[in-house]
Amino acid sequence: MFPIRSRVGSARFEIVMDYAVRGVDVALRCGGCRHTRFLTSAQAADIFGLAERITRAERRLRCSRCGHKGGRMAPIPRLERRD
Repeated sequence: MFPIRSRVGSARFEIVMDYAVRGVDVALRCGGCRHTRFLTSAQAADIFGLAERITRAERRLRCSRCGHKGGRMAPIPRLERRD
């Protein structure tokens, strides 16, 4: 496992909808090369669906850099938006 440090308290995140409900975004990290990608909670909901369990969504991840299947999802504070 790898640590993605976040400051979202002790909230438990079990389904993708939990990210949106708690007002956080999502960090994705490859289990192979450690490539990291960031998504808004809305993007994560569009990709995985609101009711998808996070553990199941993590198994569906595929790295765009090395092609490794599987990774980690972690909550992060809302990302700054650039216009």
